[in-house]
Amino acid sequence: MYRTRIRQLPHFDTIDSPLDLFNRFIGANSMQHVFPSFNLWADDDGAVLTSELPGVKIEDLDITVSGKQVSIKGSRKCMDESIEGGEIVRQERIEGSFERSIQLPYNVEVGKVEAKMTNGVLKVTLPRAEVDKPRKITVGA
Repeated sequence: MYRTRIRQLPHFDTIDSPLDLFNRFIGANSMQHVFPSFNLWADDDGAVLTSELPGVKIEDLDITVSGKQVSIKGSRKCMDESIEGGEIVRQERIEGSFERSIQLPYNVEVGKVEAKMTNGVLKVTLPRAEVDKPRKITVGA
C-alpha cells in the first residue's frame, strides 16, 4: 500500500488510496473514518505504535503480533447519556466492536512486546527481531 503525504492540506494528512482521496473531497462524513487510528514510529531497533482508544476498557482489548503484523481488536460502549424526556438528535461517537491490523517493515521480537494504556491512549512497543536488524559487515583484506 502506498501512502502519499499532502502538506498543503493538513486535514488531508495521509491518503491510503485514490478512493479514500475521492471520498474525502466529496465530503464523506467523519463517521466513515477508520477506528482506531494509529501512529507508528520505527527505527533500526524497533517501533512504537500508539492509538487513541477513549472509552475502551483494557479487558475489552486484544493485541496480537505475528511476524510483521500487529492486530488490535476490541469493543467499546458509549455511556448512556440520555436526558429524561429527551431524544437523541445526533450521535457521532462510534460504539461496538472494532478490528484493525497494520503491517510493519520488519519482524517483531514477540516475547519482548509491551503494551500500556494511559488516559485512553494505547502505546505498544514492538522491538525488532534480532535476525532482521541491520548488521555491519567487516571487509577483510
